[in-house]
Amino acid sequence: MADRDGAYRSEQPAVRFARDEDGAIAMIFALCASVFMVILGCAIDIGKAIHANQKLSSAVDGASIAAAKALKDGNLSAAQIPTLARTYFDENVKGSGNYADVSSFDVNVDEVNHQVTVSVKAAMPTSFARVAGINQINLPKSSTAVFAVRDIE
Repeated sequence: MADRDGAYRSEQPAVRFARDEDGAIAMIFALCASVFMVILGCAIDIGKAIHANQKLSSAVDGASIAAAKALKDGNLSAAQIPTLARTYFDENVKGSGNYADVSSFDVNVDEVNHQVTVSVKAAMPTSFARVAGINQINLPKSSTAVFAVRDIE
């Protein structure tokens, strides 16, 4: 390599490699692209979680409303309500795929205050966010339906 005077000096290969700036953009691109791919994967998992959250909310709401209506109509006893609520929940969740893994399903019937509360703890396993150390997204849901013993006319 020539210096300012035009004289050529022999450099060690390691020194030449350290000074060489050719191809530096490729390393920057590789680092940025990998970070971008992780962010994109997390965005996909967040979108799936939002969809699962909406589906679970609708199913829990439907189960609590059906249970409250059955109590109001007097068709079922308080002991039969959890089975009815679970049936409605399962029917509303199924259909277009497995959204989340339901770990608990609780029904609380309060006949004194005329309300039914359905609570669900669910978790959606992630696909891409595992790279970032996020294995699941918890989706707890709860819905309370209040019913009147008699209608006002």
